[in-house]
Amino acid sequence: MRFLGRIDFPDLVKSVAGNGPAPDHTRIALSTMARTLPKLPFGQIHAPLEQNLRRFEFVQGQVHSALSSYEPSRKPFQYRSAKVTLPSLRIVASAHTPVRVEVGSNTDITILIPFTGWSTATVGCQLLRAQAGVTALYLPAVARSGESGRRSLLSLSFQRERIEQAATSMFADTSLSRRFQFDQPRLLPLSRCGLNVLSMLRQACRLVDAAALDPAAVDLLGAEDLFCRAIALLLSPDTALKSTLKRPSQPNRGVIERLCDYIDGNLTGPITMSDLERESGLKSRAIQLGFQRHFACTPSEWILNRRLDAARRLLIAGSSDTRIAEVAFRCGFPRPAAFSAAYRQHFGEQPSVTLRRR
Repeated sequence: MRFLGRIDFPDLVKSVAGNGPAPDHTRIALSTMARTLPKLPFGQIHAPLEQNLRRFEFVQGQVHSALSSYEPSRKPFQYRSAKVTLPSLRIVASAHTPVRVEVGSNTDITILIPFTGWSTATVGCQLLRAQAGVTALYLPAVARSGESGRRSLLSLSFQRERIEQAATSMFADTSLSRRFQFDQPRLLPLSRCGLNVLSMLRQACRLVDAAALDPAAVDLLGAEDLFCRAIALLLSPDTALKSTLKRPSQPNRGVIERLCDYIDGNLTGPITMSDLERESGLKSRAIQLGFQRHFACTPSEWILNRRLDAARRLLIAGSSDTRIAEVAFRCGFPRPAAFSAAYRQHFGEQPSVTLRRR
């Protein structure tokens, strides 16, 4: 990798980079700078403000495996980033000041979703510009250059086979994935046939936060499955998507209650939308409609809430021998840290506080 440009950092950044504690006015200045960066799609509390170009080089290399050069186009350069790597998906949240990048030939299939700001990509003679809240950039494994303003970005690099699998379980037309045009760089609308895919992605990011960025917990909460389904929605042709949406089953209360019983009986392990489809015989659209109609929430929100409610009951009924890590595991959280973060966000207190009040 080579640098296209050089940034001369202000004295206040140098003092923090390696010359001992910064004075109060410097810390205040850096705090002000940090607030100018938009919030990350996930992982905000795990991502300190950075100005180190070498570190940025490494982080960007996790998103673009063939990154050949970059040039921050404004000083001081700032960024935050968080990453989760799952079996079939690499998820990166980043926020930074304006940059220009060049990516060589590679093997990654990536979708870039600006949560704030904009991003461009030039592939051959084709110029694509994605705007936050409107479009995403779909970039197959090809050489390209890009530019962005101050932005917050969600990057999804995925295995083609996993998206095909998600599409097969979602859509009435099981051959749909053959028309996904995996080799065609293009803009993807974030609203598809009345479905707000951006809202779906935000929900998946909330699950990543609830899991405290722990890959095992992210998988357990069904976030990987939700991300893959969002990608399948973004790539699906309008005709096939409309055909599927015209025929959603309307599950009655009994079907949804049976799914709730299934969820309650399987809280110790992962529960995905695919599991719910298999258990009910319904497509995901019908299940989503059923939960919204009867409980005013999504299936993934219901599952997370049931895990946390079960954990709270165990803590309240606990004794001096009760271990929080054991409660977390019994309720489907393999990592106590992820459990504590989700519990505090949901109930407004740490699990240890609930346990002491038994």
